[in-house]
Amino acid sequence: MTRETETGEGCKVRQAALEAKLRKTFRALTDEAREDDYVGLTLDLRDAKTKAAKLSTEVRALKELVNGFEGDQAETIRRMARKIHHKESEVYRANDKAAAAIRQVYVLKKRIRDFETKGFEI
Repeated sequence: MTRETETGEGCKVRQAALEAKLRKTFRALTDEAREDDYVGLTLDLRDAKTKAAKLSTEVRALKELVNGFEGDQAETIRRMARKIHHKESEVYRANDKAAAAIRQVYVLKKRIRDFETKGFEI
């Protein structure tokens, strides 16, 4: 049984010659050597499948990333600018809330001082 990896008669002949050489070498191996080869090839295959699965996951992630940049470049830039503007607005709102909280603390401290000057203990 020969494998056809490339087209063309010359490639088929080279492939058949290589397979014949490998079969002859395999027949010359002892049972223990065949077993070792089988175990090694099985482990190599498992490692290759694991690596292929990781690469497939990476390819999927990269395709999703590329999909975010597909289409009109101007639209992509506008969309990203809107995201940046939204994040900047969130920062300003957070700063405003922090400033309001600081002002409230200042007012409460002032009221405590006023109560303490009037003789109330807090």
